[in-house]
Amino acid sequence: ECIKPVRVDKSVGRTARIRIGEDGQYTGVTEDGKEYQLPKAEITLADCLACSGCVTSAEAVLVEQQSHTALLSVLPTLPAASKALVVTISPQSCSSLAARHQVNGGFAECFRRLAAFLKLRLGARTVLNSSSARSLCLAEMAEEFCDRWQRRGDDGLEKRLPMLASACPGWICYAEKTHPALLPLVSRVRSPQQVSGALVKRWLPAKWKRSEEDGDTQAVSVYHLTVMPCFDKKLEASRDDFADADGERDVDMVLSTLEMDSLLEAYGVAIGDDSDSLWASAGQDLDMDFGDPLISHDGGGSGGYLDCVLRLSSQRLLGTQPELPLKLTSLRNKDIQEIEVTSPSDPDKKLRFALAYGFRNIQNIVQQIKRKKCKYDFLEIMACPSGCLNGGGQLRPADPEASSPAELLQAVSAVYSSLPSIANPLSEPEPLMSAWQQWTPEQRADYLHTEYHEVERVEIINPMAIKW
Repeated sequence: ECIKPVRVDKSVGRTARIRIGEDGQYTGVTEDGKEYQLPKAEITLADCLACSGCVTSAEAVLVEQQSHTALLSVLPTLPAASKALVVTISPQSCSSLAARHQVNGGFAECFRRLAAFLKLRLGARTVLNSSSARSLCLAEMAEEFCDRWQRRGDDGLEKRLPMLASACPGWICYAEKTHPALLPLVSRVRSPQQVSGALVKRWLPAKWKRSEEDGDTQAVSVYHLTVMPCFDKKLEASRDDFADADGERDVDMVLSTLEMDSLLEAYGVAIGDDSDSLWASAGQDLDMDFGDPLISHDGGGSGGYLDCVLRLSSQRLLGTQPELPLKLTSLRNKDIQEIEVTSPSDPDKKLRFALAYGFRNIQNIVQQIKRKKCKYDFLEIMACPSGCLNGGGQLRPADPEASSPAELLQAVSAVYSSLPSIANPLSEPEPLMSAWQQWTPEQRADYLHTEYHEVERVEIINPMAIKW
């Protein structure tokens, strides 16, 4: 439960008692008998990040600043502010919508329909897939791991391994609030959402301005909306690390997949209805500003961090490539798996990687690290059991009696796996990868890197807030 103190308006006088009406409304009664309605306490996302009373509070807190209803109030203000709406959709969210609504044509058709809806009904200028930004994350994370591994024995340097993946905001929030000693081990690479945010706000407008096809020579201001499988992405977007000196955030609003579905419903649009005239009026061309939006990466539905970093680092550090596809060994369950690659020229030279999904497995890994018994060099960590395809913001079965969550998850995974996958992002001639190879260290830091901060724990002084 959230225990952050909330400011109380004392102008109405001292409250003698509180009465709960039949409609569930709370009414305060002052000492002199006056009644007044007690307002609903509202905690903002910024409040949540500043509080150490809980760990993953996004689903328990009223996130009134980021919802599909809040978006509906923002959209009419964008033209007057001369802001272009740019939307980034995660492949996990698109897969969830396609599977839940049984879209004919799978991922590709579902993405095309989402782009049509966002452009024709909401006025979006560009609709992107976060997979393109993820290619940058994977390449940069592999670079960082190789650097850490090669310098792991340098004098004067803090312990650098195991390196912990940084894409999951639930895991990052947990580490900052409960295990700050682990923060130096966390990769400094931003998540795909936040890389997309930096590029959409700074790199993309400059690209538009340079384009000969775009006759507008004025600077373009962007309102950036993302659609993600996880409610904690709202918290991530609200971090001060992802805002400039004027408070302009790289990601202005985050909708979960559930909220995107509600937005479609609010407009009377059924994404699985083949007869909707909206699809016929939309073109077949997709936005290619960041590259092909219909791609994914090898290594599962959470982004393929273990897979890609291991492939790239094995070649560079061991002079070998692991057998493909990677054969991971499950330990207690499928949410904790490991793999080891040995140098062909030196049997003592090995890379040990693992993935840990769900907080139970994460806690076991954390204890291993603290006790200095962790044998791994790199860990792909995700807070949700089964990873991002099973995120807390994903769609639920329409009829729980007819289809179980596990069956829907299997269908979502099948849609996601149908995408053409990239084994090595460095080999792809995508616009972003070409730009990445030419960026200066300062540009890489601006677009791709972040920092983490310990959140000091607050002592609970109100015994009513103790959860027994």
